[in-house]
Amino acid sequence: MKHNLRFLVIEDDDLNRDLLTTLLKSHGKVTEASTSKEAERLLDTMEFDVAFVDLDLHGKKAGYELAKISKENKIYTVILTGQKDRASISKAFEYSKCDNYLFKPASSKLVNDVLAHFDSASGSDPVAETIAKKFPTKSQKVAEALDLIKSLYQSTQPVYLFGPTGSGKQVMAELIHELKFNNLSQFYHLNCASISDTMIESELFGHLKGAFTGADSRKIGLFEKANGGTLFLDELATMSQAMQNKIITAIETKKFRPVGSEKEVQSTFRLIAATSGNISEEINQGKFRSDLFFRLNGTHITVPSLKERILDLPALIETIIPAHSSQKALYLSPDMFKILSKYDWPGNIRELKNLIFSWLDRSVTAPALKDVPEHIIHNENIFDKSKLKLASKKQLQQIKEMGLSDFLKAFESEVIEIVYKENRKKLRPTARTLQVHTDRIYSYLNKNAGKQYDLLQ
Repeated sequence: MKHNLRFLVIEDDDLNRDLLTTLLKSHGKVTEASTSKEAERLLDTMEFDVAFVDLDLHGKKAGYELAKISKENKIYTVILTGQKDRASISKAFEYSKCDNYLFKPASSKLVNDVLAHFDSASGSDPVAETIAKKFPTKSQKVAEALDLIKSLYQSTQPVYLFGPTGSGKQVMAELIHELKFNNLSQFYHLNCASISDTMIESELFGHLKGAFTGADSRKIGLFEKANGGTLFLDELATMSQAMQNKIITAIETKKFRPVGSEKEVQSTFRLIAATSGNISEEINQGKFRSDLFFRLNGTHITVPSLKERILDLPALIETIIPAHSSQKALYLSPDMFKILSKYDWPGNIRELKNLIFSWLDRSVTAPALKDVPEHIIHNENIFDKSKLKLASKKQLQQIKEMGLSDFLKAFESEVIEIVYKENRKKLRPTARTLQVHTDRIYSYLNKNAGKQYDLLQ
């Protein structure tokens, strides 16, 4: 946002003029006018970037004419008034050609919104520059989502992100937060699917020492930590109805009780929620409360799958490589890009990141065809039910060599290992993705990994 701007405040009410002047001082030089005559003189003799004009100057309705003069001087002109009738609004835009029409009183949010619009109108848009730098894209769908983020970044209303697992919902949530707060120091994230329902309450609300067995000290919950910042709850629909009800209360009142406490804690935070499932279906099945959804769905943004934004593949790879700790370069030939571009990427950006990291881990800095997994070369989505109905030629040959029983065991092992890694080695999300009971995954991991896994993982 620009600083060192030149402001003109035309307002006859001393209190309103002083308030607006105070809010603008940190952004530049402010010149005040309390009468239409004084305002005309200033507009004639000085240059300004932004003008705030009151319509009623001592009851003479001079604001329309002053706003018109301001616009003719190529000043970004904002009418700030108490007049809310349709006739006044129409005349302001049609006669005065004002850029913005806002209602009193002035506030820091109002000033920030005006300056953001001024930046955009003047061709200097630092918000758009930040978005483009952090989320480069050639996808129309992604561009539409980013435009929506740009329009609401100053808001504190809840945002709901929809998109498949691994598509980048957390990165988009971080972007929404960073645009408003300029850093990630007050951004808190919880994947609700990765923690048992019995522990979610403590994670979100906190607990007192001795509240339950193992509560050896007081714990500050994420709702409290996120005060003045952002809380991102991923896979929110996976928690129980009882827990959903407690979240409704916390969202509505901005108050909650830590586990074991009778005293309420107050916290003002921005909530971003996300889900990878079909939310309408989960509501219809009674898994997700519609009243919670409507409270959270202030603005909903769809995050496209990697398949839908395949043109972004080179830019995404460029952002993934520096995240690897090895500091190794990676060269992908045009032929390699063609292979990767033809693949459907059912695991989305997370699957792409795993592939890039696996190459760098093995010091494969110029991968050849032999370094690419078979299912990517043949574009075989092992998670797609429709493609599992018929075995590939290679699979049929393996079945003949191994026998159907041994083949199915090996196939199951491979699928579980892939999905388990994609879900960051979390048992419950893996079982949910594969639509099997957690006991089945737990049994496999214990048998094959030679170590015990926590069922609450």
